This record gives sequence, structure tokens and C-alpha cells, in this order.
Amino acid sequence: MEKARQGTSSMVVDEVDAEEFRAAIPAPFSVFDSVAFSQLNAARAERIAFLIFRDRRPRFGLVVGEQRGVLKAPFSAPFACISAVFDDEKTAPYAALGQSLAAYARYRSMDRVRLTLPPNVYDEHHLSAVHNSLFLAAFQPTVVDLNFHYALDRFSESYEATLDIKARQKLRAALRSGLSFEQTTDLDLTYRIIQDNRAAKGYPLRMTLDGVRDTSRVVAVDCFVVRDANHTPVASALLYHVRSSIVQLIYWGNVPDSDGLRPMNFLAFHLLAHYKSMGFTLLDFGPASENGIPNVGLCDFKRSIGCTASSKFTYELDVLRSSSAVALSTQHTQ
Repeated sequence: MEKARQGTSSMVVDEVDAEEFRAAIPAPFSVFDSVAFSQLNAARAERIAFLIFRDRRPRFGLVVGEQRGVLKAPFSAPFACISAVFDDEKTAPYAALGQSLAAYARYRSMDRVRLTLPPNVYDEHHLSAVHNSLFLAAFQPTVVDLNFHYALDRFSESYEATLDIKARQKLRAALRSGLSFEQTTDLDLTYRIIQDNRAAKGYPLRMTLDGVRDTSRVVAVDCFVVRDANHTPVASALLYHVRSSIVQLIYWGNVPDSDGLRPMNFLAFHLLAHYKSMGFTLLDFGPASENGIPNVGLCDFKRSIGCTASSKFTYELDVLRSSSAVALSTQHTQ
């Protein structure tokens, strides 16, 4: 394909085809930034583009979608991230990123750019540098969501003792109630329990069962079910393997009238134990806010099971009003 090239004096952006992107970015930041996931969800954007940021050589990659004059990443995922080619990338290429993305958006005659990043806990160094680059290019944070995670090196046989008294009592009650935990391949059952939970609470369920099935062809998906003493399913969870050492909770919930069994406390405990035993380092329990507005009860529940909150930023750039590129200092000490 003919390349669309745009950028700044220090870094250009090449729009490439899927195969060239895959070759340049063999290890995308997360599964949401992969070619396969992006192509699966391409219909959710008017147009998608695979971008390579380069100076003397490729430095970064990003998949973007265009929707009604907005350049978006993600266009159908919880977050997206610029992927680095090298783990030890220098400061100067990072600093040029945001301005190069803005220049590409101008070239595409976009009105705005919208970028939702993962929480910093996914990669503190890389994401801090990306945040700084967006600041330098006059991107503005428009949403700050509360996201909750559990670092699995904290999980041990003493987990119960780390909880506050009420959470400890609920977990003990759940462990005495005859509940059982199992991993399953029954996606229909897993989804149906979550669907019943959302319907009872009046919460939206954005992904259809067919959508989850389609996603499972390009993403490793884990399903778990909790059953009561009569072997009746009462709760379930659906998780994605998003990075080599990180799993993300996509959906979970319990059926109506099962709260007394404390199945969610039971489920959280066993999810932590399972992924710790599998060698994962982080369980991302996902956001507990919508457009920055916290769901207070959900925030408190995730805190009660031992999770830590972190910020998940959405940045926007008004392309038409954005000023010319800020001069960058590329001086550094060797």
C-alpha cells in the first residue's frame, strides 16, 4: 500500500498495512493493541489505521480508528496503548510521540483525538513517558476513572488476615456455606449468569454472547463458575489474558437472591488463588467508575477484597485549536 506519512521534524508517522505493523511490533503492549483484535473489531470504526512512529528506525506502534471526525484509540476495547519496539527506549523518541500523533490527526483532517490509556500499574515507566508526551503535545485529560487491581505477589495463605473485619466475616461465611469454584469451558452458562445479574441491577451489558465468542478466537478467555451446595450455579466470571503476566476481569456477577451466600467474596478469593498459582503477577479487576463518576458501592467492594485503586486516564486533543508543536529539548547525557 502507499504509505501516508506525517509527523514532526524529529519523528514521522507511517500508516502501514497489517502485516508490516505485525512485523514492526511483534509484541504489542496488550492484546487490545494487536492486529488480530483490531481487525476483529474493525467494523466498529469507519476506518482503522496501523501507525508506525519512526525517526531513523521504528520506535512505536499504535492502532487507531476513525469515528465521526474523531481519531480514537481504542475504538472497541477497555483501553489502548502505544507499543514500544524497544524496552529501553530513550526519552527523546517518547517526547516526540504526542506531537507526531497530533500531526497525523491534522493530516487526516480529524477534529479531535481521544486516547484512553491503561492504568500505570501495567507498566509504570512506559506509561509515565507516554503521559508526559501527551502533555507536551497539549493533550488534555478529560476523564479520570478509578481502576482496581491486585498485585498477586501480595496474595498468600494470610490473605484473610489482610481484610477488614466485615470482609473477613463475609469470606468466612462463604467458605462455610458449601460453595464450590470451578473453571469451565461453558461460555453460555458463564455469560447467562452475568446477564441475569446485570438485568436484575439495571446495568448495561455491552458485549453480546456472540461478541464474546468472536473475541475468544483471538484472545485467551477464562470462564469460572461458583455453585452452591446443591450444585446450582450462583456466580461466574469472565477474564481476558491481556498481557503475558496480567489478566483482566471483563465481567462477573451473581444471580439474584444469592447475596446471602457471599458468592462474590468467595469468587474473588478463588480467582486470586488461581492466578497466583498460575504465575501471573497482576489481576486487573477493572474500573469502578463510568466517565469518571465512581460507583461508590463497587469501589468499596473492590477495596474490601484487597484491591488497590489507580487512575485510568482518557486524553483528548482539539486538533483544530491545538497550537503548533512545542519545541523539545533532545539534549541528554550519554
